[in-house]
Amino acid sequence: AERTLKEFIAEVQEWVDLHNETIFADMKQPEEAIWAKVPKTPIAMWNWSVETHVGELAVHYIDDVYVSLLYEAEATVTPDGIQVGKLFFTSPEIEKRREWLTMARRKRFTVRVKYDRRRTDDIIVIDPMLETNHLKATLTKSYERFGGRSWAEAEEA
Repeated sequence: AERTLKEFIAEVQEWVDLHNETIFADMKQPEEAIWAKVPKTPIAMWNWSVETHVGELAVHYIDDVYVSLLYEAEATVTPDGIQVGKLFFTSPEIEKRREWLTMARRKRFTVRVKYDRRRTDDIIVIDPMLETNHLKATLTKSYERFGGRSWAEAEEA
């Protein structure tokens, strides 16, 4: 090896420092930064933004973060509910939207679902037509006995 890990890290840090301290003439700045005469370097802009709280920080709601981390799969809409593997799910919203179940009598169709593979109690149905883009569905009455299990346990049963 030409360099040790310590030497490599030092070189990368040197390049990062060089980048952060380089003046970028075409760097866009908010008007406040221009008036404050903040140098057009990444590190100066970062420090100024942190001090003045002007940066555009993203806001993420905990439910959205949770849903984004769940396993995603395709499920089949049947007259008996939404089928994922061997299990069937429904919800009051699905029961109210009878057109799904009626359409499934003529021809089954698929929807995207998300779920926590550690437990089979519920799934989240992704539906862009809904106001919230998703709805929660729970096991149908005839499949409630599979609740509290992992998906692997339910598939084995």
